[in-house]
Amino acid sequence: VPPPEGLAPPYTGREHIVAEDNSAAASYDAPKVTADHFVGSPNRDNVYFTWTVFDFSCGATHDQFCESPIWGSMSTDHGFTWSTPEMISGANAGVCTMGNAFNPDLNPAACNLDGHSDLTVRPNGELAVTFISQNTPTQNPQILSLRCHPAGSSPAGTAHLNCGTPQKVADYVTGPTCDFGRGPEQCIPGVFIRAPFETSQRLTVDERTGALYNTWYDYRLGEFDVFVTR
Repeated sequence: VPPPEGLAPPYTGREHIVAEDNSAAASYDAPKVTADHFVGSPNRDNVYFTWTVFDFSCGATHDQFCESPIWGSMSTDHGFTWSTPEMISGANAGVCTMGNAFNPDLNPAACNLDGHSDLTVRPNGELAVTFISQNTPTQNPQILSLRCHPAGSSPAGTAHLNCGTPQKVADYVTGPTCDFGRGPEQCIPGVFIRAPFETSQRLTVDERTGALYNTWYDYRLGEFDVFVTR
């Protein structure tokens, strides 16, 4: 889905600039970066970058929230030039079932109410990305994952992440809320400490086998516990 007019990222070839926009309606959040360090990888030394774009260009005054998909970019020359940013969080009607009440014109299967991606590289050169998605019918979000097959050259303008369809890693069960002056936010009861679900998940790889592990904390057992899935 192309970004709204005025939010389009620049063409490739800008030295050292991963992404930029020319609109106050776009807000970037939670950037993450990793590099392919595997000796036998076909993408060795590639650098990858993901982030969330909060789009506030909806409504009659064009300043209301629209969506917050995950975007990505890559560099094949050690971070000197970067590929044209791509919206990578994608769509999957099987897991992103709520649609988007903020902008009903968007694809109802889009996984575009997201935050706080994480990323890692597998020994075969594949890029794995996980993120929190709130395209769910309840208050409980979910952790989704992407498998990407990077290819091309960032100096030549041919680099693409080639990410597939998002798949479900796990449900996230939210806990109690407190009001810190910004409305209800998830918190640790009793001690009045904010526990944001958006930042809870992390991804890593077994460098020998390529197996992926995701960890997060949630409240499914009536307390904040740490969980892991493979």
